[in-house]
Amino acid sequence: MDVLNKKDLQKLREEHRFTLENLKKEKDIDLKDCHKLQKYAKVLYEQGKYKDAEELLFRLKEILVNEQNNNSDLMLQVFWGLLACQILNGKGRDVVENTTLKKMKDLINQRYNDEKITEFQFIQMNTWLVHWILVYSFTNKDVQNTSLFATVLQS
Repeated sequence: MDVLNKKDLQKLREEHRFTLENLKKEKDIDLKDCHKLQKYAKVLYEQGKYKDAEELLFRLKEILVNEQNNNSDLMLQVFWGLLACQILNGKGRDVVENTTLKKMKDLINQRYNDEKITEFQFIQMNTWLVHWILVYSFTNKDVQNTSLFATVLQS
């Protein structure tokens, strides 16, 4: 996708046109392409290329920001990958909490409240969030990370 080069990306961001709707009109990029990008990011992740995967997932998150209600499954997959990459790349607590964790928690709660996932799936996803926070706790040098647990455990 030529839209991912830094020059085009910066221009689209500055003009507030880095959305799926605009990319569909201007570059003929649709939801299928977003699914392909997510799968490619997963391949990068599985190859241990966490920084490349994180960059791709972050851009994909930006593209899909307005699609949260219509494509929450894809958004959640993007957030799971982004959370894992941020933790494995040693990002700081603020980045993990503010760019991914809170938004994931909100999306999971919204999906549960909208009855798009079962109670079991809701509990399972929250358990995975705790798992990733534990991974963060044991791999990050930031020992003041109790607020991440508070973010996950709040109702």
